[in-house]
Amino acid sequence: MKIKKSNNTPNEHSHNHNNNRNHNSRSIMLHLLEDVLGWIAVLIGAILIYFTGWSWIDGVLTIGIAAYIGYNAGKNLLGIAKIMLQSVPENVDIGKLEKELTALNDIIKIHDVHIWSLDGNYNVGTLHVVIDKKNMDAQQMLHHQIVTLMKQHNIHHPTVQIEIADNNCGLEQC
Repeated sequence: MKIKKSNNTPNEHSHNHNNNRNHNSRSIMLHLLEDVLGWIAVLIGAILIYFTGWSWIDGVLTIGIAAYIGYNAGKNLLGIAKIMLQSVPENVDIGKLEKELTALNDIIKIHDVHIWSLDGNYNVGTLHVVIDKKNMDAQQMLHHQIVTLMKQHNIHHPTVQIEIADNNCGLEQC
């Protein structure tokens, strides 16, 4: 049996090691936690009611568990809403990215920058880069530098459109 070697370089591979879970995993975890906490509350409540006669403890434990689960479910829903509205991910500093991109040689300006997340972990970014006509030879190297910089800013799927300063892309006066 032959094992195919990866095409990845030693410092680059296809998965990440961050501990972020996606929103589906968080929802499942909350559901399972609700079940476990419910059983623990039943056990503790039964013991307390049996030995102390405090029947009100059942309602207190139920409200406590419901408040905890409700708070965490609300936070999860807020994160899902941010994804659905395609807001800039919290782990991307768009201002810093734009500043570092415009500092690269041969770039006149950047515009039409859009960054969003597909699932809370996998970020996508697009942008237009305007270069001078005389710098056409450096286009491939510049593209590589831009993609590398975007990946350093937690953008896993960058799309770059390189434009010549004399052309108008139609989205902004270039």
